[in-house]
Amino acid sequence: RLRSFAALPVESIMPSAQVSRSIEAPDVDVVNCHAISLDQRFLALCPNNEEIHIYDLKEPSGERVKVISKHTHRVTGLSFSSHGQLASASEDRQAFVWTHDAASGEWYPDIVELKAQRAATCIAWAPDGNRFAVGLSSREVSVCVFDEQMSYWLATVIRKGIKGSVTSLSWHNSSSYLATGSTDRQLMVFDVAEIGNETFGAVQVTEDVGAWVNAVAFSPTGRMLGCVAQDSTVRFKDLGQGQQAPVTSVQWRRHPFLQAVFMDDSTFIACGFDCVPVLFLNSGGQWQFSTVLDVSAKPAAAVADRETFEGARALFKKTDGQKAGAGGPGAMHSNTITACSLLGENRFSTSGLDGLVLVWQFSA
Repeated sequence: RLRSFAALPVESIMPSAQVSRSIEAPDVDVVNCHAISLDQRFLALCPNNEEIHIYDLKEPSGERVKVISKHTHRVTGLSFSSHGQLASASEDRQAFVWTHDAASGEWYPDIVELKAQRAATCIAWAPDGNRFAVGLSSREVSVCVFDEQMSYWLATVIRKGIKGSVTSLSWHNSSSYLATGSTDRQLMVFDVAEIGNETFGAVQVTEDVGAWVNAVAFSPTGRMLGCVAQDSTVRFKDLGQGQQAPVTSVQWRRHPFLQAVFMDDSTFIACGFDCVPVLFLNSGGQWQFSTVLDVSAKPAAAVADRETFEGARALFKKTDGQKAGAGGPGAMHSNTITACSLLGENRFSTSGLDGLVLVWQFSA
């Protein structure tokens, strides 16, 4: 059921992405996660500690307007809902939902009854904005809904089939299905349409991808499901062909990817230790590596050189003592990309261990 294709460049297509905005705070050296609101007004980021920094992107300078210090351990996930609420998760086993008050400029928290026994690892709002999910290192996923009577968010826990820490979450566009990736090598999709229904938490898709899963992603239509893993492989499953559709595998010849997003059903962008966004395209039903999207990265042709043993050996000699990264000199990110988010209108954002948050304009 696993088909493999070599990561060969699609020479006839040369898409690219250019940075349309760069946000850098003088006192932020590292960004481990970030989120941008649907109206693209607010940026929330964590500087690899227990704080959440809020920036107003409507200001030309991207002014920081708030620092939230409610969590007691490192924040591991941030996500904005379609209604503008911000959800945060942390290693302190807690999650909060933050609502912005326009009059005062304050962000007020709602309590989340998470029922977590261990650290939270990731968080994601459903597209409808009425629920969110939290991945846990206790081999569980909590799906949270607001309890009107109790005035807090209440979690329903999914445990079935998960045997490792949950590392990534992605919602289907219907808000009825939730994809998870975990350290037990499993890519799974759960039915989460109706809490309390006997079908809630039922496993719809399960695939052993052979390596620790770093990120999962649904395409905007919900047809394609993709994941990136610690073995430097990108995998795709066409759910339009049914639950038993084969998994297509594309081997990347460099470092593993940590995050990924679909721009559409045939366009997939992955980011990670190589410090540049990398494009994969589906042409005629076959997924292939296309190009490194960072047009400022030089030399981009070095990726092709790494396909041979001699090219790889020459590259290692050349970069000995330098920072690792596929982009080379001039790349926009100078360190590992830790998060990647789809913004719509051919735009996506990235953040990295270099302290930068970048907004990219993609052009095919």
